[in-house]
Amino acid sequence: MAADLEGARVLVVGSSTGIGRRIAVEAVGAGASVVFSARSRDKLESAVAEAGGGVVVVGDVRKPDDCTRIVDETVAAIGGLDLVVFATGVSPLMPMEETTAETMHDVFETNAIGGLMLLTAAAGRLAEGGIVAYLGSDSVGACYPGMVHYAASKAALDQGVDGLRMEFPETRFLRIAVGPTAGTAIALDYDPEVAARMLPQMLRFARGTEKFMTVNDLGELIVELLAPALRHRDTEVEDIVIRPPGGPVPWGTDLGLQAEANKAFTEPEGAGT
Repeated sequence: MAADLEGARVLVVGSSTGIGRRIAVEAVGAGASVVFSARSRDKLESAVAEAGGGVVVVGDVRKPDDCTRIVDETVAAIGGLDLVVFATGVSPLMPMEETTAETMHDVFETNAIGGLMLLTAAAGRLAEGGIVAYLGSDSVGACYPGMVHYAASKAALDQGVDGLRMEFPETRFLRIAVGPTAGTAIALDYDPEVAARMLPQMLRFARGTEKFMTVNDLGELIVELLAPALRHRDTEVEDIVIRPPGGPVPWGTDLGLQAEANKAFTEPEGAGT
């Protein structure tokens, strides 16, 4: 069933690439007035052209003033705010012993601090019955080797949003925890050599997955889930977890074969980005 967001005013932060871009494009197709926001104007304008509509608001969530400005400019551009989706995220693939303090700072500044600042600003401007949603990760509580910093930052964001629920009791906050997805901006930046080193650890601790979701399918599904949640304003939906089918890859799997299968995770062809 096609999603219906007719008349909804939507802000998608992190909509220049990957899952966020697909969510924003699908939201336009579902009839919403959508603001596309991220750091790159060129990529945002490309996304708006792909969607056939939308408004560009350039901003960097690592800058506190930008978090407020993004929300203010969104409200001014589309006349209000019914739904916010925070889809921004960074995660270089590397073991913790090779991770610098600078890298940790960038991951937390983007994923956790920027996320909380943006969601707080949005909650204060949201229409009655609106939703503040954000992309979490199924790695929280089940960390992937090489992504310790990422899981920790997403856990911090989860805990922060739990606090926001108390400070904004009339606002609906929705966590959408996402599993391994091919073609995301994060995955496309992974170093294949590091990924090969991490693979045995992923298999040992049952963190490797048999299959991957795709950006296109995931973005479409998220919009299809958000549309009825937004329409039923007297209900609370706090947590959605979306994972690929098939479960973890069993210990003892041939590493060469699994490495070939995992290329889908880091190669753009067929990923729908």
